Amino acid sequence: MDFILNGQASGDVATRLLACNFDVRSLRPYIGRDERSYVNVDRGGVINAVPMQNATATLRKDDWKILDDAMAKYKKIAKHGGEKLEDK
Repeated sequence: MDFILNGQASGDVATRLLACNFDVRSLRPYIGRDERSYVNVDRGGVINAVPMQNATATLRKDDWKILDDAMAKYKKIAKHGGEKLEDK
């Protein structure tokens, strides 16, 4: 289990999030047009694609977008479904 306590990270995910100022993009490597693995990093308000050195990506950048859209759609359906149940 990963956690952060008193500013100290325990675990790989917590360590990466703490190092990247809790930017979840650091946990989403994608395959670039050149077939290399990248993550997007926020550097002073500018989003930069940074090559990954020791990790391989399994999804392309557009695949992450499709996944995000599907999750947002599911969340919206689940939210409205819950409201309909509460109305009864």
